[in-house]
Amino acid sequence: ILLQMLSFGYYFNCALGFNGLTLKVLGKVRYVVIINVAASVLNLAGNLLLIPKYGALGATIATAGSMIVHNILKQAGLKMASGMSIFDWHYLSFYLIISGATVCIYVIQLFTHNNIYLDLAIVAIFTIGVFRLSAKRLDVENTFPELLKIPVLKTLLKTKGK
Repeated sequence: ILLQMLSFGYYFNCALGFNGLTLKVLGKVRYVVIINVAASVLNLAGNLLLIPKYGALGATIATAGSMIVHNILKQAGLKMASGMSIFDWHYLSFYLIISGATVCIYVIQLFTHNNIYLDLAIVAIFTIGVFRLSAKRLDVENTFPELLKIPVLKTLLKTKGK
């Protein structure tokens, strides 16, 4: 559970993209430094508060929580600096597909035994499903056409009718 919680924090970081680097490119280095310090202080305070009572679980909660807050602050800074929306409603279906696949994988793993091969197969099946259901929205032909040179990815990502 500890690694799952930490991986969620890292996933959250990846899902929001390169918002910190974008802020630096936009010249908001001072804001980035301030939120980095704030996130560090939050992490330290959370660890000091939660570790004595909950041990490793407390450290995990504090660390993952501070990672999430840090990324939310970066995203808010990006909104203020550039006017970029935090959530693009154009991609709602894509977000829902990813969320649904994540929930399905989690529920399936609740009822199956810990078997790395089965887990990999389940994740692979849902990953292929996400790619197939989102191929049109991802618009790989225009965004990353070089990916279509790879035979397996061409099959997964090419939209119908092209």
